Amino acid sequence: MEPNPFLAVNMDVFLIIMLYVVGDVTEGSYPISRRVCNAWRAAVAQHPVHINTRTLRTRADFETAIEISSTWKWKAYGEVSLDLQYVHALHTLYLKNIHDLTNVNALAAASSLHTLDISYCSRLTSIDALAAAPALHTLLLWHCIRLNNVNALATAPVLHTLRLAYCTVLTNVNALATAPALHTLRLMDCTGLTNVNALATAPVLHTLHLAYCTGLTNVNALATAPALHTLDLSGCTGLTNVNALATAPVLHTLHLTDCTGLTNVNALATAPALRRLIR
Repeated sequence: MEPNPFLAVNMDVFLIIMLYVVGDVTEGSYPISRRVCNAWRAAVAQHPVHINTRTLRTRADFETAIEISSTWKWKAYGEVSLDLQYVHALHTLYLKNIHDLTNVNALAAASSLHTLDISYCSRLTSIDALAAAPALHTLLLWHCIRLNNVNALATAPVLHTLRLAYCTVLTNVNALATAPALHTLRLMDCTGLTNVNALATAPVLHTLHLAYCTGLTNVNALATAPALHTLDLSGCTGLTNVNALATAPVLHTLHLTDCTGLTNVNALATAPALRRLIR
């Protein structure tokens, strides 16, 4: 692998970045030398940065603060444009708390994108373009409070893990049942959901978190989910009966903590694969 020019820059640069600098950085605004400041600008402007052995060149400099952690996670602050050069080489991108981000259309060309975290992007309304990202494996969308449609992700060919917690205006996830590789789906506190029956047909769904989805009143259909191993129904106060889950063929772990509407779960004693019942 080609040497990373970023690592050749004085370590003071790391200190600047970890201070969550916002705005233009000039000599005198922080205790750094002109040489270090210029070296960093040159590194960003002229060389790619290695992330997980892949390369990414962005327009971001000190006008858009970037945090780079020891694991090469990226987080941008403030008003951000996803006008990325060489986006096809991007493997992992963290864009939390970008409140001006409304769509991720630029990432449709990210042919190597594996992991994307766009949680807490409060104005994000569309993620449809991500369905065209052929390598997308893990997608985090926590607290995207205006996101009301994720149907496009049903065609994401290798999407394995999807986290949609606290997406409170989301009312329908039926389309995800056809996502061919969806293994783990987290829908905690998606209080707008009232029916998840369609997920019973998800071919490889292994782990389903529905904790505190207080709008749910019936999950009987999930008893037929062919691969469902772990089901979290904690805090689903609308549930009054889960006896049907006793026939779930491979259900191993079931969370029922704070399900205040449940009074009797004795039927679960006959569940063929149940090994952990957490109440």
